[in-house]
Formats: sequence, C-alpha cells, structure tokens
Amino acid sequence: MGLKSVCRNNSLTVNCPGSSVVEHLPRKQGVEGSTPSRGFLVIFLVLDRFGEFRRNEILSMLGSFIGNEKTALDVGCGSGEISAAISKGFGLRVKGIDLCVSKNSLIDFTLFDGKTIPFESNSFDIVFLFDVLHHVNGKPARDGLLFECFRVARKSVIIKDHYYSNFFQKQYLKLVDFATNFFPAVPTPFEFIKKSEWAEFNFCKIAYWRSMGVPNVLLKIKKEEGVKLFPCPQK
Repeated sequence: MGLKSVCRNNSLTVNCPGSSVVEHLPRKQGVEGSTPSRGFLVIFLVLDRFGEFRRNEILSMLGSFIGNEKTALDVGCGSGEISAAISKGFGLRVKGIDLCVSKNSLIDFTLFDGKTIPFESNSFDIVFLFDVLHHVNGKPARDGLLFECFRVARKSVIIKDHYYSNFFQKQYLKLVDFATNFFPAVPTPFEFIKKSEWAEFNFCKIAYWRSMGVPNVLLKIKKEEGVKLFPCPQK
C-alpha cells in the first residue's frame, strides 16, 4: 500500500502505510511583515498549490518503489518538503543537497556544486532525483551527475522526471516547465528525455502516468546496473 496524504488547514497530513500514525508537516509560510502585491500573492498561491499537488502525487507513487532502505539522499532537494514527508511516512533518514541555500529547509541540508556529491561512496541506501535531470544542461553533465548518484548509493537510485513521445508533447513540457520555474528563477534548459530513451536505463521498476496533461515517469535502478550504465566519466 502506498503512502496517502491530504491537505488539512495549514499542514500536510501524511498517513503512514501499515500504521495508524498521522504526521502533520508545516506548510511554507510567507515572510512576516511582508506585504506582497495581489498579483504576486495569486502567483504564489497557484505555485504553492501546484507544488502541494506534485508532492502528494510523488508520495502516492513511491509506495511500491521503496523497500527496506533506511537512509536516503535527495539530490536537488529544494526546501525538502518531499523528503520530509518521505522520512515521516516511510521511516527513512533523509539528507538533501542542492545548488542554493534553502532558509526554511525541512531536512538536513548540504550545498554542492552540481557536479560532485560531497559524500563518500556507498553513503546512502537510496538516492532520489525528483524532477532534476531535465534541469541538467547536456548529456555529459547528466551522465556525470548520475555517476555520482550511483557512487554514493548502496542499493539503488530512484528518478522521477518527465518524458515526451512527439514534438507537441515536448513543447507542452517546455511551457509548463517555464511557467512553474519562472517565479523561483530556476534555470530551465528543457533537457527532457524521450520515452524510448527511458526504456534504455535498465530499470528494475518503472511507472508512467499523466497529470494535467503532463507525462511523468518514475523508475528505480539498482546500483549494479547503474554502475554499468554510467561508468566513471573521462577526465
């Protein structure tokens, strides 16, 4: 059974699988004393709801992907909202890394340069990449980051991203990605991967689905297969 989550009042309510425990995670709050314009407030509320929907969707899909792992690293964790919910719901000890400091991070956070993960090899049972790869500019950089993910993972890597099968799907993904990343000023190189290319990742588990017309993919790759797919990059 997957993890179910709903929003109540000003918190995210997470129902843990196989347990009656209900955890309440705080929603992000605005800066005290600030008075944003009505237009910015509307944009913030729309993005906040979209982020909440995305978080809940990922959590509901992860139930059959997470096994007996105990520790995890979230690469590109942002504020850590997804990982905080995973930690509460699945009992994982999660750390996060990202390019920028998040003042309101909900998990143990470390800065990194986008290339070299600042942890020893085999430091975590599992590594997460949630909607990160399409922000990595170019296949060599993407493969280098994946090599680093498999280096620090003991068991497997879980990737959630998007796919496209034709020109129109890719243009729609570009539009949605630009709109959802414009306000936080996140770089958008639109490095989306074709559905046929995801099939070459030699996964042990995969799921495809659409939400609001956006095609999504979630896959789990065991360490031994990932090492073969993404060997040490040439210096």
